[in-house]
Amino acid sequence: MPTPKELLATAITEFTLWRKSKSHSSEQTPESLRQQAVGLLEHFPFTRVTTTLKLSSSLLRRWSQPKPMVADCLQSNEFVTLPPSEQPKNQLALELVLGNGCQMRLSGDISTEQLNVVTQNIFMYQPGATR
Repeated sequence: MPTPKELLATAITEFTLWRKSKSHSSEQTPESLRQQAVGLLEHFPFTRVTTTLKLSSSLLRRWSQPKPMVADCLQSNEFVTLPPSEQPKNQLALELVLGNGCQMRLSGDISTEQLNVVTQNIFMYQPGATR
């Protein structure tokens, strides 16, 4: 069985090789390297692992968190029955808030034509609008 110093040296080498060979700077660290780094925490202080392997402390902390048991959830083939969704009603709504503080809300069974007339008339009387 390798000594802790040998494990650290191996991790340094593998992290260095991976950093040199990765195709993108944003590429995620492989799971095997993550596990190596977390495994070193059994033998070395947290700060030594982060500085030696050139890792951020938040990243190593995240890797060392226990993972949720997602596999158990994914193996279940049961379906959850959902209530039927309500059909959306064909209603339009308009809410206008003007620069002078005036507010107008229209909702219900409004036709598109009615909305067009309302908005055209409101904007026609705004300062700077042309008729």
